[in-house]
Amino acid sequence: MEYANIKNALITETPLNRNISGYGSKIPTRYMVQQTESNRWNRVYCCIYSNNGTVYIISKGQSLLIDGFELEKALMEHKKLIEEI
Repeated sequence: MEYANIKNALITETPLNRNISGYGSKIPTRYMVQQTESNRWNRVYCCIYSNNGTVYIISKGQSLLIDGFELEKALMEHKKLIEEI
């Protein structure tokens, strides 16, 4: 799997999870990201079956991993922009 190149990220309302246990291969998160090559916003999903999960997006039918540090960095940048307004 390849990593997504993130240019923007934001926090949205948490979508409803259809899986009662909280575990699964496509658990929606409250995060959305925008890749450097696109203006489209993609939902971040989590694949989790134990105490550790992997976050990813689906872009053009392909799963792309999300680096947690890159996601955090993009969220901090978004927060700074909101505070400036």
